Amino acid sequence: MEQERNFQELITGVRAGDQTAITEIYDRYKEYIKRVANTKLLSTRMRTLYQSDDIVQTVMKSFLIRFGAPGNQWQLDTPEKLIGLLMTMANNKIADKSRELSSAKSGGGVEPRSIDAIADPSDQKPTPDDIAANKELASLCWDQFGSDLRALYEMRIDHQMTWSEIGQECFKSGDACRKDYERGLNEIKSQFIEKLGND
Repeated sequence: MEQERNFQELITGVRAGDQTAITEIYDRYKEYIKRVANTKLLSTRMRTLYQSDDIVQTVMKSFLIRFGAPGNQWQLDTPEKLIGLLMTMANNKIADKSRELSSAKSGGGVEPRSIDAIADPSDQKPTPDDIAANKELASLCWDQFGSDLRALYEMRIDHQMTWSEIGQECFKSGDACRKDYERGLNEIKSQFIEKLGND
């Protein structure tokens, strides 16, 4: 009972954005994600590109963004439910990475103009067409995304949040988040076009 009560205090702190609680959740449950990663990262190519620690960080960041998002309905009242959720997210992340790698190897790609679709200046949620184009682009350019840009991408594309909602998560205006996003994407766009020109 004491452990369960302690877990509830911890998970409440995580939802509220308490850094101490977030660190403790990370330390307590990262090994469950790592266990999935070590089991699922089977090919030499996958293990070369993605380390288990990378998967842990990606899953935890995604969890924290989604769990703290307005309107999230996850009922995580026991450690077992959290463990199950994190392990499922890890499985899904690795499956996504595998599909992206297969797509890149088969020659799937997008033209440089597709990157413009990501930086949608509206405060509406992205359309299904936007999401599809953005995910295809990210499969090719993900390594160029810094941690801040990845977080914005996940909120905007993976979780389909408006810029106002993203601003609330980042403790700044939605317009400032959008501009940060566009600035980062424009830098990647220049690199992407330059690379195509040299190929």
